[in-house]
Amino acid sequence: MKLKNTTLFCLSLIYSINAFSVSETTTDKNIILLENSHLANNHPNNTNSNSTYLNSHPMKNDITRPIFDEFVSDIYIYHDVEASSKKHIEVIKITDEIIKMMNEEIKKNVSQENTNINIEKVLITDNQRGNNSLKLDSMSPDFKTAILNYLSNFSEQKENIYSGLKETISFNKNKIDDIIKKPIEIQRHYQPSSKLSELNANIERGMKVPPHSKEIIFKLEESVVEKFANVEKKRTEDNRERQKIDNELNEKIHHTIAKLDQHANEINDNKNRIETKNNTIQSNIENNKTQIDNNKSNISINKNNIATNKNDIITNKTDININKDNITSNRNKINTNSSDIKANKENIKTNKEGIDNIKEKYIDNLNINGSNLSLKNHFSTLYIEQSVARNEFKDLKTNFEHFKSDTQNRFYKVEKRANQGIASVAAMSNLPFTDSATFSTAIGIGNYRNATALAWGMQYRINENIKVRASTAWNESNWVSAGGVGISW
Repeated sequence: MKLKNTTLFCLSLIYSINAFSVSETTTDKNIILLENSHLANNHPNNTNSNSTYLNSHPMKNDITRPIFDEFVSDIYIYHDVEASSKKHIEVIKITDEIIKMMNEEIKKNVSQENTNINIEKVLITDNQRGNNSLKLDSMSPDFKTAILNYLSNFSEQKENIYSGLKETISFNKNKIDDIIKKPIEIQRHYQPSSKLSELNANIERGMKVPPHSKEIIFKLEESVVEKFANVEKKRTEDNRERQKIDNELNEKIHHTIAKLDQHANEINDNKNRIETKNNTIQSNIENNKTQIDNNKSNISINKNNIATNKNDIITNKTDININKDNITSNRNKINTNSSDIKANKENIKTNKEGIDNIKEKYIDNLNINGSNLSLKNHFSTLYIEQSVARNEFKDLKTNFEHFKSDTQNRFYKVEKRANQGIASVAAMSNLPFTDSATFSTAIGIGNYRNATALAWGMQYRINENIKVRASTAWNESNWVSAGGVGISW
């Protein structure tokens, strides 16, 4: 094992020396500094005018970040098509500097009657938490058109914070035209800058995104992009050469490790055989020791059992003596109970004679109204007579109820018939005949209490001195008729 570790340590030193020699072959022309970009023009080895020093990997034209959702820097912003298509809303995030310039331009070109919104106030002054946004579709068409025209025509010279060169920054006009008919929101980039580690991760991630899945909203000059591409190409070639050297060294290391592993396996086999024999001897020793301990334990247990049995014998002897005393006590109690039982038997005989006398005197021959009768027979006779009287009373009560109900029904019918008759007479007596006509007829109605009747009659005047009249009336169950002749002179 020590030989294996020593060999691995030597191989690691050899690999480290080769790795350092590879890095030294890289020329200053291709170095990319990861920090202190302000030393780009003052680097001590900057003897070549084409040397380029950057504080991170260059931002390439094909770097993709969802510009409407995420932040890259104050200058370069990109839009991911797939990310925005899930929302169906385009959110444009722009820097404070562009917001202020756009606010001044909108004030000049859009009249106050179309909008009174201060873009700078909404997105910067009153937006300390960065949550506010401008929804262009809720505003006037002129205001939305003015903002999109400004973004389409925006162009400015900026100093690249990574290369120190002047670059033209602008929105991609074609992409602005594509989203003009979609719901649009404008938001503020709340972060002033990004960390170096985040920018490096963004670049690596952007390089892996297929070209068809990204669109550029902000773009760089082609000359700057070409410089960045050359640096990235050289870095890729150096990595490929370094990978080749690493692969060759790894093959040598693996071959040496395989031989060391073979020797190590043989040593391990011998070690395992020795350990097996030692384990067998040790196992036998342990087994013998265990058996001796078991015998010792059994002897101790037997000794304890003998002492326990001795104590149990003493306890049993004591219990026997106690039982003997208890038997003597029980015998005395039995004798006492026998005397008590004999006395109770005599008392029972005396009570029986008294009960027989009471039965003979008060139950079997009870004097009732001068006659000696059995109390049982007397109670039976009373029960039968009471049952007969109860049944007769029920019959009388039932007959009385029927009589009462029949009487009430008859009174009701008589009353109803009388009411109907009075109503019929009232209706007939109020027939309004006309005396001047030869023949006349009339109808009348009468009511009395709960009865109502309808009457109809006719009158015939033979001459001035003789009249003949007839009428009839109907009620709920009967009808009544009457007639008469009247003569006057």
